[in-house]
Amino acid sequence: MTGIQKLKLAALLRVQWFLDEHRRALAEVNASPTRRELDAALRALRQHAAAQEAMRVKSASLAEEKLRLREELRADMCTVVPIIQARIAHDPRTLARYPMPWKRLSDAKLVASARALASVSEKRREWFLEEGFRPEFAEELRAGATAVSNSRLAGDGARAALRIATKGVEVELDRGRRARDVLGGLVIGKLGRRSPLLAGWEKARRIGKKRGRKRRPRR
Repeated sequence: MTGIQKLKLAALLRVQWFLDEHRRALAEVNASPTRRELDAALRALRQHAAAQEAMRVKSASLAEEKLRLREELRADMCTVVPIIQARIAHDPRTLARYPMPWKRLSDAKLVASARALASVSEKRREWFLEEGFRPEFAEELRAGATAVSNSRLAGDGARAALRIATKGVEVELDRGRRARDVLGGLVIGKLGRRSPLLAGWEKARRIGKKRGRKRRPRR
């Protein structure tokens, strides 16, 4: 959850606590459909917030894993490309099709390039066996490309789930806000505007300010 979302959630939890703390004075308010709506919104909020945090952690972990797989694949490609380039140095047009893998190459282009190298390596297996490569190196190169592709898809799925959970948090926060506003009218109507309890209600319902860095005074 973002900082402002946490502040909004804290305000809703204080409202819930206030209503429970003064259940005798606010028995009719607590029996209202709006109070049930507030409780339902908070239950859903906890679920979405938990899913949001889990997907945030998973997304970060998958991003690190994909980066590791990319670097391993690039390292394997960097051992294959020079051999191909040396064998076809006489053909500049074909040579241009097998450049060294750029570090900032997109996932899709990196995977496509690795698979193309694997295909060439299978067709010209003798080039690589002469250089001491293992017979299964082309299959390993293709497997590395597949691992990067699968990691990318998993990361996309985790980020999509994170967006869904974040949207759920926003929806339930808005639902809780509407319930809080209705409950405010019910609380005032039940207690009266001169009740000493209203100060506590106002303090509970108010959203706190997000703390920021203190600015240094200009000299």
